[in-house]
Amino acid sequence: MRILAFVIPALFGAAISGCGVGGSATAGNPAGPYAATTREVAHHADVDLVVSALVATPRGPTTASTVILHATFANRGTACTPSGYRDGTLSYVPFRYTVSRDGEIIAGGEIAGLTDDDAVTRDITLVDQPPGDKTYVVTIDSTDAIGETNETNNQATVLVIFGGAG
Repeated sequence: MRILAFVIPALFGAAISGCGVGGSATAGNPAGPYAATTREVAHHADVDLVVSALVATPRGPTTASTVILHATFANRGTACTPSGYRDGTLSYVPFRYTVSRDGEIIAGGEIAGLTDDDAVTRDITLVDQPPGDKTYVVTIDSTDAIGETNETNNQATVLVIFGGAG
């Protein structure tokens, strides 16, 4: 029966767009919470993470102190983001995104992973924003955890104009 448990990842591991994610094993990988190694990151060198769309609501001019950023994060590469074992289950290694204003990080979150040519949208609510025109910068893979074909295209910006009739 133990042999069958180790065959399961081989049978079902390619369940998500051929990325090798989705299988399970009876024992976790001793290499840590995720077994993403340098070799695995190099294997995923055809990953290209981008902020493919960024829209602020309200667009302005506004006097609102709450801004919602609608950000679409995409992998324009031909490979999936890295995966590894966590608690005995093969899954994507999560990576972070951040939102900054005036050079200060004010929000952030996590994306579980992206297959090749995949995208996910997040609504990021920013409350108690100070008055004045603000430029918000959203950065995907803000900790450079994922090796990519292009590390220079991970940001998008949006300007929100404060004041006026809204």
